[in-house]
Amino acid sequence: MMIRIGLSFLTVLMIAAPCIAQQQGGGRGFRPRTGVELIGVAQVQDDLKATADQKTKLNEIAAKIQEERTAARGGGGGGGGGGGQDPAARAKQRAEQTKKLKQTYEPKIAAILDAEQVKRLHQISWQAMGSMALQEEEVIKTLELSKEVQDKITKAVDDYNANAPGFGGGASPEDRQKFVETRDSAIMASLSDAQKQKFKELKGKDFDLASLSPPRRGNN
Repeated sequence: MMIRIGLSFLTVLMIAAPCIAQQQGGGRGFRPRTGVELIGVAQVQDDLKATADQKTKLNEIAAKIQEERTAARGGGGGGGGGGGQDPAARAKQRAEQTKKLKQTYEPKIAAILDAEQVKRLHQISWQAMGSMALQEEEVIKTLELSKEVQDKITKAVDDYNANAPGFGGGASPEDRQKFVETRDSAIMASLSDAQKQKFKELKGKDFDLASLSPPRRGNN
């Protein structure tokens, strides 16, 4: 099945900045999830079996995306912590920014990669998104998610955005993880066993998601 890159890669709500080849930090604790964030990650490029020319072009796009992220944070009031902005408003702002980046750069990425590479990039992205990938247009169609199920997923995400401890605040990683687990449990509970199995198959072979996590900073 050929999967288009231009219409999907749903909004991931907790993103701070793209990671380019995992060398330039995009924000403390950031892990890339969407296609426009993943294309500059060396491990992803290797999994896609990207050629040297493709890597060069992908890294050029990743650099431009990072520049736009940085510029937006500089003019949007707070770099990553969101200042006094409530979590739901901050999530909405980041979602809008991601949507604009996708509209601009996904066609450019699709022009660089072949169909199988695009498909694999989707798979890696969906693995990185976890349950949030169930809001992706292509995933919704493939799993035949009803309007009722989609509404349940949206509610779980909205509840999370409104109540989760803010990143950059005083909340511990454990507290934030509990909110993530509550959200994911609510989302997955809305699927039938057959849909859960189909979702697993749709994500393809496992990718080492640990390679997407930023290194912990030591005492400098």
